[in-house]
Amino acid sequence: MSSSETGDMPLEPLTADATIAAQTQPLSPIEEQDDNIHQDQEISHSDDDLAVFHADTDAAIKVESGEDLVEFKVIISNVTSASQVLNDLFYGDASEKLPNGTRVITLDDEPESLAILMNIMHFRFARVPKRPTVDQLYELTRLTSKYKCTHLVEPWAVAWTEQLSGFAHDKKATEDNYKAAWISWELGYEKLLREMTDSLVLNCKVDEHGDVIHPNGTKLRDLVLPPGFLDRIIEIRFNTLASILEQIQIPMDHLSHMKRLEKPGFCKRAEDDVAWCEAMLLGSSMPKLMQAGLFPVPPATSYRQSLQTLKSAVYDIEYKHWEGRKWAPHKSHTGCNLGLRDSIKSVLDQMANPVQQSHLGHLFKQAQITGVDGGGAGCLTRVPVSPAGGEGQSALLCAEAASTSIKTEIVHDDGLKDDEKTVSDAVDSVAAPKGDDEQSDTKSEMCGEHA
Repeated sequence: MSSSETGDMPLEPLTADATIAAQTQPLSPIEEQDDNIHQDQEISHSDDDLAVFHADTDAAIKVESGEDLVEFKVIISNVTSASQVLNDLFYGDASEKLPNGTRVITLDDEPESLAILMNIMHFRFARVPKRPTVDQLYELTRLTSKYKCTHLVEPWAVAWTEQLSGFAHDKKATEDNYKAAWISWELGYEKLLREMTDSLVLNCKVDEHGDVIHPNGTKLRDLVLPPGFLDRIIEIRFNTLASILEQIQIPMDHLSHMKRLEKPGFCKRAEDDVAWCEAMLLGSSMPKLMQAGLFPVPPATSYRQSLQTLKSAVYDIEYKHWEGRKWAPHKSHTGCNLGLRDSIKSVLDQMANPVQQSHLGHLFKQAQITGVDGGGAGCLTRVPVSPAGGEGQSALLCAEAASTSIKTEIVHDDGLKDDEKTVSDAVDSVAAPKGDDEQSDTKSEMCGEHA
């Protein structure tokens, strides 16, 4: 059938110039050259406070940050397809529709972190930080949680968490423990979450009003913490404190003859001058304990300092050892001590972690989204159970012994950490077979209780 019969215009063959022109036409509104066109249009709090994320924007986000107002020009389809929450904001009552059809919403988020999120949504991956700071990650993961778009950071999540793998021993770990805990919660990084929640338990103290406060002075209840962790941290801190104070009370009662022990074991030379040795141990330990508010031993309800402060005070006790008139080197009392270091280590080793089984389902889900820790395979264990939900289902269980190095890290009065020796190192070296004299010296130098 001819073209005249159908009434259609005849098709003309494409020329070489037309073919080249067609090939140079953009295939998508998302163009690689976008970064070059707008490479200078970063977030700015000068000029018009404007950030443009693509050449063909059709929506705006006004970001209120304190007294400043920043406007983000975005592609609405990119943003709403990446986050259902933002979709509901743009197409709900919270949005404003301008006469030209542009939709506008107003948010009160931190602008720099929201800019990272917008860069991801607009495929400007070169602008996503490869090694973000803890502050940047904290703010960014608050946004991915708020707007339910954790999946967007999957390409970077593994590298980011690997960067934080040794954060527990960083100088800023105590200051930023709650931030790192939140990051771990959002990305599904169980190991760091356990370390940081242990750090919170150990380093929080109580103010004059009875509120548990962070080392930075902020009330714990005012910090952004994973759901359900506030009460757990407070409970574990109190229970651990009570146990440690009880362990300090035992030798104090014995040495002050309030409640004598049948076999105290404080003097290692039990056959000679025990009373004199114990008197020296008591006298030399009291100044440090009194200075730390630990003698007389207070009830747990009235001790306001952190567990870390308590531990440091005990670890810094320097014993003066008894040397009798018939003193001989092979009968040295230099290994004698009150065993307080070992007692504290034992209590801390048994200290519960705020991460409970009820939290593991969330961590596993997040790790599957982000790919962190093998998608959750490295931190969670599935064991078959038969719940009410039906046969063949499984439950998530964590290892009972989930100890972290935070618990046994030695921190002295001057705030310096003993990176060369941990308490467990000290105990191991004491356990090694040695001669009497060498063993006594080792106990004195490493287990506590400095000569």
